[in-house]
Amino acid sequence: MSKNGVQSTVTNISTISEFDYGINSFADNVTIAECRVSNNTMIGIDSNGNYSTIIRNTAINHRDYGLCSRGHNSSVIENTVLNNRGGILSQGNYAYVYGNTVVYNTRRGISAGGTYVGPEPGDNGSGYYARVENNQVLVNDERGITNFLPHAIIKGNLVYGTNNTGIELYYASINASVSDNRLISNNVGLKLSDSAQNIKIHQNLFNDSKTTDFLIDAGNGKGNGTIFDNYLGSLVPVNGTGNYGRYVWSNPAGPEPGLNFMGGPFIAGNYWSNPSHTGWSDLQPPAKDGYTTIPYEVVSGSGIYDTIPLVRVLPFPEVLNISPSSALAGSTITYQLTGNNFIDGALVNFTHLGESNLTSVGSLSGIDLTGSLFIPSSSVTGPWNVSVNQNGLYSNDNVQFIINPALPKITNLNPGGAIQNTHSAPFPVIITGTGFDTVSDSGGVTVDGSAISYTIESPTRINALFPETIDNILGNHPVIVTGISGPSVPYNFVVSGTGFTIDASSDEIGWISPSGMFSAYPGESITFQFKPTAGARIKNLTVNGVEQSTESPFVIPSVDRDYAIRLNNEPLSGVIIAAFTVESVDGYTLTFRDNSWGEINQWKWDFGDGSFGTGNVVSHTYSTPGSYSVSLWARNSLSQSQVIGDITIPLTNDQSSPLFFKS
Repeated sequence: MSKNGVQSTVTNISTISEFDYGINSFADNVTIAECRVSNNTMIGIDSNGNYSTIIRNTAINHRDYGLCSRGHNSSVIENTVLNNRGGILSQGNYAYVYGNTVVYNTRRGISAGGTYVGPEPGDNGSGYYARVENNQVLVNDERGITNFLPHAIIKGNLVYGTNNTGIELYYASINASVSDNRLISNNVGLKLSDSAQNIKIHQNLFNDSKTTDFLIDAGNGKGNGTIFDNYLGSLVPVNGTGNYGRYVWSNPAGPEPGLNFMGGPFIAGNYWSNPSHTGWSDLQPPAKDGYTTIPYEVVSGSGIYDTIPLVRVLPFPEVLNISPSSALAGSTITYQLTGNNFIDGALVNFTHLGESNLTSVGSLSGIDLTGSLFIPSSSVTGPWNVSVNQNGLYSNDNVQFIINPALPKITNLNPGGAIQNTHSAPFPVIITGTGFDTVSDSGGVTVDGSAISYTIESPTRINALFPETIDNILGNHPVIVTGISGPSVPYNFVVSGTGFTIDASSDEIGWISPSGMFSAYPGESITFQFKPTAGARIKNLTVNGVEQSTESPFVIPSVDRDYAIRLNNEPLSGVIIAAFTVESVDGYTLTFRDNSWGEINQWKWDFGDGSFGTGNVVSHTYSTPGSYSVSLWARNSLSQSQVIGDITIPLTNDQSSPLFFKS
């Protein structure tokens, strides 16, 4: 088509083949649309005019380019260019190359370039201000997208499987912007000459580059620009012989508010990953801001750093519901929070204006958070707001939990009981506990289910008047205090015929106080202190045959039966505690038996009369009556212990001595 064919349209030609040029146009304002050109000797479609449009054509199997657009202000849109030597060549100023599919070309996929005369095109320059956007450039041999000249915008393209380089910026690519591209499985993701000035490369995805994501090529070393907010996902993120330090690897204005490539709230540096997602950024702790101030060295040993690299961002947690939705002050709840974006170990906060937070550490159960929380009896009643804090990321706090007043709790009655038929008139009993401020002035205290008279002196004390008939019947008489939220646990007032027997004892390597056998009044409170001797530890404490806590003291709050209390101890691991017994038939010849605790393999006896012995059982005859101090050394390879006991000769026949023990 000659220059005279201005504003012409060439459209819907099904096949043009076996020519030098399939379509060759020199006119301005020409539209070439929906034609199929193939197997021509040179170029499939060659448009030389300005303001021309090449749209939705197919160009296959040409020895040079499939499509060429050489005029200014021209567009190449949504064409399919396949199996040519070169895909698309755009050489005019202000070219627009959009939405094309460029596949299996043996040299370059898309080239933007022309005549270079300096940073501005002037009268002679061409190929400036190219826009190459939203193209699919797949499996081309030499280059995916190439830019030669200033002011190019390369945006939103998919460049896949290029044998050499995905995107290349030549030395004259001044003021070029490369953004929002996906560069996947290319040999080199992006090649950049270190002569190129004022370059901006951001928001690009690099993945599975065979050699490197960025190849910085040596030029004059005077280039400059910024490379930030990119995802670098290959084994080698940066390589080449050029000057890495000519470029800033972080946002020079950042971190600045805005959505970064990883979805974080700040635009900062780059995300440094690898194919297995175990790269440097992957291994950093996630951050609510989506970046860290720990620098990343762009190439090991280069001294060039990304100073604010991106890391994974923590999504904000969201609380939708809590179950249960209410509980009593003074109780412990097991809660379940339903919502979104929870992590294990999140802090669950219950908040109320003017009050200290109630806080629990939640555990992830599926997508929910579960945990337990103790609600102090002193907590303000009413609605509390529930929220989650995950490393400084706070959820909403509009879900509410209701704290109701605590149940009253009785801790003691004074007196706590009586001997049967003691009282002939009503008698006073002091009820102590907590939560009595929620009890009404009448009907709130019962004994055996019947209301009695009382006055509330304080939240912890009620002065009650018990009926004299209560001690007519043997056994436990439950006392209950009822508040706003419900009744207390019953506390027994005990009536006995004669009182109760307490038998408290310990083995020889510990003590308990009070000890021995003694009587106790019904309802009496008794506190037992206990501990092992030096070198021993508590094995167990049993009360009426049932093991109890080994933390001293043990308290019987209200005696209502006979009690047998026994403290059993054992030596610490590897420790020996020496002890022995002695017995005699005639009072002069004595048998000494080792009764020590621990693993022992050596014994040494000193009988106090200048004689000595060895073994765990020894006999010794005293010739003279009197008092003697007998000692036993018991030992093994790690420990030893001595015990001394005083005996009197003659020892009473058939009488065994008490156990001798001295720490």
